[in-house]
Amino acid sequence: IHLPKGLENMDSYAFSYCDNLKAAYIPTTVQNFAYAFEASGLTDILFPGTEAQFSGINYSYYTLSNVNIHYNWEPPQPNLQGVAVLDTGEAIGGFWVGAPYALKYRVQRQPKGGSWQNALTTTETGFSDSEAVVGTYYTYRVQAFDITAGWKSYSNKISLWYNPFWDVSEFSSYLSSVMWATRNGITSGTSKTTFSPNKECARYQFAVMLYKYAGKPAVSGKMPFTDIKKTASYYNAVLWAYTNGIISGTSKTTFSPNDPVKRYQVVQMLYKYAGKPKVNTTVNPFEDVSKSNSYYNAVLWAVENNITKGTSATKFSPDEECLRYQMVVFLNKYSKNIDGRND
Repeated sequence: IHLPKGLENMDSYAFSYCDNLKAAYIPTTVQNFAYAFEASGLTDILFPGTEAQFSGINYSYYTLSNVNIHYNWEPPQPNLQGVAVLDTGEAIGGFWVGAPYALKYRVQRQPKGGSWQNALTTTETGFSDSEAVVGTYYTYRVQAFDITAGWKSYSNKISLWYNPFWDVSEFSSYLSSVMWATRNGITSGTSKTTFSPNKECARYQFAVMLYKYAGKPAVSGKMPFTDIKKTASYYNAVLWAYTNGIISGTSKTTFSPNDPVKRYQVVQMLYKYAGKPKVNTTVNPFEDVSKSNSYYNAVLWAVENNITKGTSATKFSPDEECLRYQMVVFLNKYSKNIDGRND
C-alpha cells in the first residue's frame, strides 16, 4: 500500500489482520499509526525519511519487530533491459527496478513522428506488445506511478524497429544499417518481406540512395545521358549527382543505369560527395589498390574514416559488384563518421 503525502494520523487498527499486505509506504508526515500495521504478512516498511524521523512516530514497536524498515527510500527508477521481436511482430521485453515492492508501472511506445501510446500497465517486470505494427519504428519507455506526482517518465528509452525482412537475420552484421536506411526512407525492400541483401546494387539505385540521403535537393541543368528518360523515377537523382560532380557516365552520352555498381565506384562517389577532403593517412592496407588507381585517395579516405575495412585485412576487392547490404553499410557509416548523424 502507498499512503498519500500529507497524512498525519491513522486509525489505530487500520490494516490490522490484513494478512495479504506485504509492504507499506509511509510518508514523513505521519505522526501516529499505533497498531495500524499489525498484519502477519507484512515484511517491509518503505519510509522516505531518516531513522531518527521514523523513531519520532507513535506506533506499537512489537507490531514491527519482524518487519524490515527501509529508511531514505525512494521510488525505484525503472530501466528497460531490452526488447526481442518475435516472427509475428510481437515485442517481448523486460525492465528492472531498483527497490522491492515497486509502484505501478506502464510501458509506452511511440511510433516515429507520432504520440506516446500505452503498450501495457503492469506491476510485473515484463511486457508484451502484440499490437505493434511490423515494419514500424518505435521508441519504448517505462513510467512509474507516484501517488503524489502521477505518472513519472524516466530518461532511459529503447528504440525498436520491427524487421519485416525474413532474409535479414537478427544476427547479421548489417541489420542496424538496413534498419537505419529503411526507417529513414533511404531505401526499401525488394518486396514487403524481403530486402535481398546479397543482390547486386545497380548504378541508378546508388544514385537514388545518395539523393535521398542528401534530402532530395532541387535539381537543374541538362541531362547528358540518352539512356535516362525524363519519366524515369531516378531522373532527378542522377541529374543531381551528375551536376554536382559526384558521378559520371559510362560514356559521354550513356549512364548505364542498370549495370551493377562496383565497390570502388561507391567509395569514390562518397568521397566526391564529401567534397574530396584531404587524406591524412599514408598507409594503404590493400594489396589490390595501387597509387595509380583513380580511386586511390577515395579508398584511403574511406579506411581512415572507418567507412570500410575491405573484404579482408589485405584486400578491398575494388572491381567486385557492390551488394545491397554493403551499400547501406557504406552509407550508414558515412552518416555516422562523416556527418555525425545518429538517426
